Amino acid sequence: MVKVIVAADIPVVGPQPFLRTVLLAALMFFPGIVLWLISDRLIGHVDQGNISKRAYWTTMCSVSALVLVIFGISSIGDFFAVIEMWYDHEARHEQS
Repeated sequence: MVKVIVAADIPVVGPQPFLRTVLLAALMFFPGIVLWLISDRLIGHVDQGNISKRAYWTTMCSVSALVLVIFGISSIGDFFAVIEMWYDHEARHEQS
C-alpha cells in the first residue's frame, strides 16, 4: 500500500475521496484477509487429521513470504526502505 501511495503521490493528510479511501483500505487489508482465509482452510484440515501441524506451518510461512514478495518486500532492508519512503512522502505533502 505504501508503494501505491508514494507512486501515485496521494496525500495522506486531510480528507480523501470515498473511492480512494475504499481502494486504500482494500490494499491494506486484502493480504491479511487472504492469509486468514488460507489459514482457516488449512487449520480445518489439521483438525481432521489430513495434514500435520508441521505441514500447516510450512505452508503458512511459505505463503506469507510469497505475499510479502508480491507486495515488494523481500528483505528486512526493503521493509525499512518502505518505511523511509513513507516518511519522505509525508514530509513532501506537509510542505505543500
